[in-house]
Amino acid sequence: GLAAKAMKAHDILAGRVKEWSLESGLPIQLSGRGLLLGLELEKDPLKAREWISRCWQAGLLVDWFLFNEGRLRLAPPLNISEGELHDAMDILRKAHG
Repeated sequence: GLAAKAMKAHDILAGRVKEWSLESGLPIQLSGRGLLLGLELEKDPLKAREWISRCWQAGLLVDWFLFNEGRLRLAPPLNISEGELHDAMDILRKAHG
């Protein structure tokens, strides 16, 4: 069902974030459960907003948390495909630079 699909999608995203962190040497933190996630890479809210703006320009809608402006909110729909998850991660990485 949807819960199992959400956990599989979570595992895909977590794997991609871990891969990104290892390849780049950046201390990327992923938090949350299922598909309600927070991705922290930028401690500086201004840099995080610039990153979010570049994601929006590339067609990926992400947002920040009011209590932590350096953390991106990731909340894809439960029916997202694996291909779309990988596309989203590709945009996140490219937009970060």
